[in-house]
Amino acid sequence: MLSSSQRQAVEALVRDVGINCILPYFRNLKEGDVKFKSSPTDPVSIADEESERLLKQGLLEILPEALFLGEETYAKDKSVLDVLRQTEAPVWVVDPIDGTSNFVGGREGFGIILALIDSGEIVASWMFEIMTRTMTIAFKDEGTTINGAPIAAKPVSLASLKGQIGRKIYKFPETKSIEAKHPELHLVAEGTPSILSYSRILSGEVDFLIYVQHAPWDHLPGFAAIREIGGMFERWDRSAFQFTDMRGGLVVARDKTIMDHIQKNLTGPLCQYPEILNIGM
Repeated sequence: MLSSSQRQAVEALVRDVGINCILPYFRNLKEGDVKFKSSPTDPVSIADEESERLLKQGLLEILPEALFLGEETYAKDKSVLDVLRQTEAPVWVVDPIDGTSNFVGGREGFGIILALIDSGEIVASWMFEIMTRTMTIAFKDEGTTINGAPIAAKPVSLASLKGQIGRKIYKFPETKSIEAKHPELHLVAEGTPSILSYSRILSGEVDFLIYVQHAPWDHLPGFAAIREIGGMFERWDRSAFQFTDMRGGLVVARDKTIMDHIQKNLTGPLCQYPEILNIGM
C-alpha cells in the first residue's frame, strides 16, 4: 500500500507535527486557546486544530488519492464518518491529539495517533507519545514495532487476568458482582487515553481493555498494533464490528483465549443491562 519512502514520510510528518506544532503549546496555552465540544469534559485546543490541519495537508501529499477523517473535522461535520463506509479509496483516520484532557491540563500522556484504511482493512498505524518520544508503528502482516524494535506476544494465563475498564462501567454493581464471582479477573477502573491504554496492552501490563463507546480515531490505530501480535477486538455481543460503530461495547484482548474468557464471563453478561450500554447517550 505504501512504499518505503512514503512510510518514512508519514513517520517524519508525525514527529514533526508533534514536536514542532503541539509541544510548544504544552503548558503554554493562553485564554481562548481551549474550547469545549459536547461537554466540559470534552476539550479541544488550538493545538488540536492546528495539528489536524498540518497532518491532513501532509498525509494527502504523501497519498493524494486518499480521503481523510479527523476527530476535529468530525466534530464540525458528522457526515465525514461516511468515508469509512466506502472501499474505493484509502482513508486516513486521525486523532491529532489523543489525550487532549491531559494536554490542556498540563499532564503528560498525550500524542498523535492515526491509521490508514484500505479496502475496508486497517493496513497501517502510527502512535506517537510526544513527551516520551515513543513511536509505535504497525503494518498489516509485518508486525508492530516500538521505536524500531519488534514486539511479540506475551505469555497468557487465565489464572490471573488484568483488565482496564471505564470508570462509568465499573461503578455499576453488576460489574462489581461479576468481578467478585471471578477472582481471576482484576479490573482497573481508569479513563486513560487510547495512546496509553494500547501501550499497556501491547506491553502485557494489562490483558484486555473494556469500553462502551469507541470512536474510530481513538481505536483503529490501536487495533492495528494489537492485531499484529495476535490480539483481537470485538463488540460485547460478538456481532460483526464495523469501523463506523461508535456504541455497543468494545473488548480488546491480547489473544483469542483471553477474548473468549472475557466475553463469556464479563462483557457477555453485561450485555443484558441496557443502562450500561447506554452510558453517555
